[in-house]
Amino acid sequence: MTSFTSSPSSGPSLRAPLLRSIFSTGFLGLATTSIVMLLMPTTGAAAANSAITTPSEKHWPFHLFLVDLFLSSAFLTAGFYHVKTDEMSPKRLAWLLSAFSSFITASLSLSALYQLFEQAWVIENVLFADDRLSRFTATFFIAFLMLDLGFGMRYYPSQVQVLSGWVHHIFYLGVLAWALISHFTLGFCLFLPLEIPTFILAVGSLYPQRRSDWLFGLTFFITRICYHLLLFLLVREIKDPRLPLWVVVAVTFWLHMYWFVMWAKGWARRRRKSGKAAAVGGSEMEFVRDGRGDIKSS
Repeated sequence: MTSFTSSPSSGPSLRAPLLRSIFSTGFLGLATTSIVMLLMPTTGAAAANSAITTPSEKHWPFHLFLVDLFLSSAFLTAGFYHVKTDEMSPKRLAWLLSAFSSFITASLSLSALYQLFEQAWVIENVLFADDRLSRFTATFFIAFLMLDLGFGMRYYPSQVQVLSGWVHHIFYLGVLAWALISHFTLGFCLFLPLEIPTFILAVGSLYPQRRSDWLFGLTFFITRICYHLLLFLLVREIKDPRLPLWVVVAVTFWLHMYWFVMWAKGWARRRRKSGKAAAVGGSEMEFVRDGRGDIKSS
């Protein structure tokens, strides 16, 4: 696979070296860089691209993983106990970590998406590579999966099912470990915008007064249908035979299609009965949590 790097644009020549130096300082630098990427896309993307590596180029020190894991776990733990109240039911508590994780990972994944744009949508150039930010994002997801199981046993055991909780989380822990070892965390991050509807759902589950069915349905359609279909079409063109990745993307796409159709039917049915539902104070939508924040509509 062709190696690629890019240099900072000539305009912000002072900011780009500063970004590269900040990149190596851990969580604070990564968070700051992600904000700058949103405010100054050209500069942020150039700084990120300069750190992209392929499996043959660089081996990241193991202590960076440990630092990222510690900081991610500390942040999620602090956030959990800061928001948690005694009045929260186990069902609401089960969405706390998902809310933090989905918001942060989806936000950080915008860097990988921008790099895909920079590579003229040639997904093979990004899929089998990594950089500092994508490795942190993958490690953050690992911290979430571990803490969700740990806190789940303590605070919401009824919400952690065998298949959707333990099997699902352990499977993704294996996938993320493989991604870190094999240097394709950028490829993993390309799929994290699919976490946006999870955040909408998590907020609505934590605070029912903020529930927005139409916003959830809209973000689900944009990310898990339209964007997912785009990823499938791009992955289908990969000439590298190392993984039949398009099969996995296709299966999950049809699963999301099924969920969306079921949600749309339920939403239309509830709309027809909205007057009666409002009279009895019924909730518009119920979901089954699958452990990571993915949903199934009842």
